[in-house]
Amino acid sequence: MLLCGRYLKWLITGSIDDYQHVPLCMRPTQIQATTPHEMWIDLVPWPNVRDLLILEVYDPIPLRNIPITFAALVTLHWPSSPAELIDTESWTGVVGLSPLFERQALTLENWALESEALSIFPQLAGHVKIAW
Repeated sequence: MLLCGRYLKWLITGSIDDYQHVPLCMRPTQIQATTPHEMWIDLVPWPNVRDLLILEVYDPIPLRNIPITFAALVTLHWPSSPAELIDTESWTGVVGLSPLFERQALTLENWALESEALSIFPQLAGHVKIAW
């Protein structure tokens, strides 16, 4: 959600400052900007995969299930303990994502698709990291 959240905030505000906080991998590609496509594709973390999905021709009926299926197959490699996901400000008590988790989540190389994804989306073979 961290990647998508920054992208969605920019879409809502349209501000240059918010755009600068959008991770490079989430910034629209030329194909995204010039080709009509389903909005869910904009939330895929890999620019090359977004372009492939936009350029693919799908039957519109099965397309309705693709966003849910695709989202369920995306994984983030988290080598640390679950306790290190969250950080609490000592003086305010505000709970949020830890800086360690944010760095991990904002690094595209830490994202992958479950291997099952290739049976559903064979055109992605060689274009995206498969979960370790």
